[in-house]
Formats: sequence, structure tokens, C-alpha cells
Amino acid sequence: MRVHSTTRFYGVFLTDVLTVAPNLDLTLAGRYNDAQIILEDELGGPVDGHHTFDRFNPSTGLTYRFAPMLQFYGNYSQTNRAPTPEELSCASAAAPCSLLNFFVGDPNLNQVVAHTYELGVRGHAGDPLTGRVNWNVDVYRTLSTNDIIYETTVYNPNLAYYTNAGRTLRRGAEASLRYDYRDLRISLGYTFTAATFQTRFC
Repeated sequence: MRVHSTTRFYGVFLTDVLTVAPNLDLTLAGRYNDAQIILEDELGGPVDGHHTFDRFNPSTGLTYRFAPMLQFYGNYSQTNRAPTPEELSCASAAAPCSLLNFFVGDPNLNQVVAHTYELGVRGHAGDPLTGRVNWNVDVYRTLSTNDIIYETTVYNPNLAYYTNAGRTLRRGAEASLRYDYRDLRISLGYTFTAATFQTRFC
């Protein structure tokens, strides 16, 4: 089986930073995404389809400067992800796929939408001539709807299909430390993520 896929992605975004009080900045942003995914079965099989996914994602954040070298920030944002051609070509529970015969049909999937809250503190010390240290620590919470999962069938574990699995939650923390001195850069980072399903499914 031969399937030709064409993907086109378009985006328009805007952002603005407003100083609403001394040392306090408000950031407003938004992005409109449009994805066109076209599948053509070159051998006349069942994998044909023209899928369109579009969404406007807003974002807003606050940054407070305790000092020139120390900032506190909080942010809320939305993002979306369109299904890939691979996921769209294997999205039927009635006709699951195997790795040997991957493309079996072209039902639709919903795009994934993520809502993220983030709080953090960042700062720096030193200067580029004698050495500069940048650091950042934050916590985040991301709730995704219509997350796409690769699910095996009950009657044959070698067959599987992609499906929207409802809501998933990711919570965690990130920390980073970077030292710059002339042509030398040393970076250290750590990320912790706890990912859980929020919707029951078989």
C-alpha cells in the first residue's frame, strides 16, 4: 500500500507587553493555527481524506521585577496539536493496524488542546566580561483534552489504533542553571513530570 500525504500549516500570531504598574508587566498574546492534512491512497485503497484543524490560542502573563536581577512570573496559555498523517491513517477500532500493514483507513481524530498554568522565578548575576550566571525555577500544570493514545486491541495485542483518550494531566517542575564566560557555556537542567490519565477508558 502506498499513501501520499500533504501537510500545510499556517499561523498568525500577535503579542504586546503593557506596563500596568511600576515593575509589573502584562503580556497579552494570541496565535491562530490552521492545519491542512491530505491523504491520498495511490493504489485506490481506503486511505483517502482531507482533514482541516484550526484554532485560536490565547496567552496571558504577568512579570514582576523585584530587582533588576530578580523576576517573578506567572502565565496561562493554550496550545493545540493536529493529528499526524500516521495517526489519521490508523484511527479505526474496527480496523486496527499492525506495523507490517500500517494504513487501513482514514477516520477523523480530534486535535489535542492543552491548557497550561506556570509560575516561576528567574534571575541572573554577574556580567559577560567576568562571567554571568542565569537561573530559572518554575512549576507548571498542563491539562490536555482529546489526547491521542496508541491503544492495542483486546483480541490481538499485535494490532492497535490511535484514539482520543479524553483528558490527561501533567504536573511538574523545572530548574535550569547556565554559566557564560566568553566562549564558554555550561548548562545544567532538571525536569520532573507526573503524568496521569483523568478520563477512564479501556
